[in-house]
Amino acid sequence: MNLHYYIKTTVFCCLLTTAQLHAQSIKGKITDNNNEPLTGSVLELRQLPDSSLVKAAVADAGGNYIFDYIKSGDYFLKASFLGFENYKSAAFHTTETAVKELPVIQLKASSTTLKQAEITGIKPLVEVKADKTVFNVENSINSTGSTAFEVLKKAPGVVVDNNDNIMLKGRGGVLVQIDGRSVHMSETELADYLKSIQSTDVESIELISNPSSKYDAEGTAGIINIKLKKK
Repeated sequence: MNLHYYIKTTVFCCLLTTAQLHAQSIKGKITDNNNEPLTGSVLELRQLPDSSLVKAAVADAGGNYIFDYIKSGDYFLKASFLGFENYKSAAFHTTETAVKELPVIQLKASSTTLKQAEITGIKPLVEVKADKTVFNVENSINSTGSTAFEVLKKAPGVVVDNNDNIMLKGRGGVLVQIDGRSVHMSETELADYLKSIQSTDVESIELISNPSSKYDAEGTAGIINIKLKKK
């Protein structure tokens, strides 16, 4: 094969993959009334007309969030952060050929405290902790009838490409665990295995993007721990 042609083809494919990634994105920013970023805010992208959860996201240090690989359709956005009133956007339409940038979300402060929130006994859809993010699958209103693989795609920071490669915050080579035990399979085998698990059997998904030294070297790119319900 001609080397020049190979290089041009490779570069083109890389550019095309990058374009596809960003051409199917919805992004925005979330702040308080003083325009200070609300780091750790939880965003939920939901589809119309059934309000089913498409993807969850967590705002970064700058209050920015992004949803990748989103199909064209009609959606609305929900946002929440402890100590602030919940937010729900108006409906909007997006296509696969353009990046959709939403207006800045400003949350209003509320009088709800952590203690009052705990009294309800209902876990939020996403819990942001010091060492990990927990996606509470059983609190997802549309988890019934799908698989663990489909639910994993909705988790914040997780992207699954067309070849079933699982990435966490843009990094591949993620270590996947089931109830704390590492799963050593190829991408295809892992995808098939997760597709065999009903979503109703999944309790939560723990996402560790920066594992501590207590984890093996193989988990340095990130760890996804899928916790199943005890039967």
